Amino acid sequence: MKFIVSREALLKPLALVAGVAEKRHTLPILSQILITLKNQTCILTGTDSEVELTARLALEHATEDGCFTAPARKLLDICRALPEGNDIEFTHENQRLTVKSGKARFNLSTLPAHEFPHIETTEADQQIQVNAAQLQALFKQTHFAMALQDVRYFLNGALFELSQSGEIKVVATDGHRLALSQHLSTTSNLSEGTPSIQSIIPRKAVMEILRLFQEGDETLTLHLAKQFFKITSADYTLITKLIDGRYPDYRKVIPRPSEKFLTTDREQLQQALNCIAVVTSEKYRGARVQICPQTLKLVTKNPEQEEAEQEVAIHEQTADNLEIGFNVSYLLEALNAIDHTHVKITFSDADNGIILESTEGKGGRYVVMPMRL
Repeated sequence: MKFIVSREALLKPLALVAGVAEKRHTLPILSQILITLKNQTCILTGTDSEVELTARLALEHATEDGCFTAPARKLLDICRALPEGNDIEFTHENQRLTVKSGKARFNLSTLPAHEFPHIETTEADQQIQVNAAQLQALFKQTHFAMALQDVRYFLNGALFELSQSGEIKVVATDGHRLALSQHLSTTSNLSEGTPSIQSIIPRKAVMEILRLFQEGDETLTLHLAKQFFKITSADYTLITKLIDGRYPDYRKVIPRPSEKFLTTDREQLQQALNCIAVVTSEKYRGARVQICPQTLKLVTKNPEQEEAEQEVAIHEQTADNLEIGFNVSYLLEALNAIDHTHVKITFSDADNGIILESTEGKGGRYVVMPMRL
């Protein structure tokens, strides 16, 4: 079995697929990628048994159809080390893979292709189409709020929800803050008795979605089922198993509507928070936010009794004389995700969370819970 492909055509899909392959070598086959030749197309597949990514690229020259495996990381390192503009020749024979390019030659060991595991899929319960840029934005505006290795395993991912009206929502929370983004962009075939479909997508799959669909102009097909979530584009297919659990009712976490709010310049608030964050530490990230007439005052003090203070002008406000403690990092991450010049902060009292969003009401909404200082 033999084929030739240019380094530039292979490098990007190979890097993406190799990124999914298991790096801890729990099973030798998971550190390999599956290379399949079919109808003048080279199909690259990588998996860690939870997430599976397939990339497709057209070939000008190929011999008979077939498949074999190759060590993912080693093959990627070889392609990166080769000079730009080179063609790469692959020859697979007797479980050995020969890679040639110019005067360079590599002989790699492979594993039987029939041992390569695939994630089992069935017919999807729902199939919808969505713009890649819109899907990217939904996850980009929320992914940072996912929990990391929480014992509440269902928080270690993002909730994807499709409503009967065709509205897509992506929600992430770690119990201390919540990020929500929504977009009405598709048609739904849900029956009247099914108000929505919910899928908890694991962290690794969310990060792969952010890596994969950065161009954003193409239309993606999403396949929703109880056991898996699948995204198909012209060149890639991503399949992930879902986190089995019941996601908390995020609607109960969002504070009730309040007439108390303020607006301010997002970049100035970011700069002020970054400034006072200098005296915080990994163990202590707290700061007092004091809402005064026409001024937002930020104050922090660390265990070494070092202090920092900053003030930010308020553009519009309906209430003042309130002081709340917050984690500086949570506020900064929410502000970083808001793509607008001005930010609106809605609040009620010192015991309840605040909502951060753009003054236009577009993009994500972010709930940050207070902390005791």
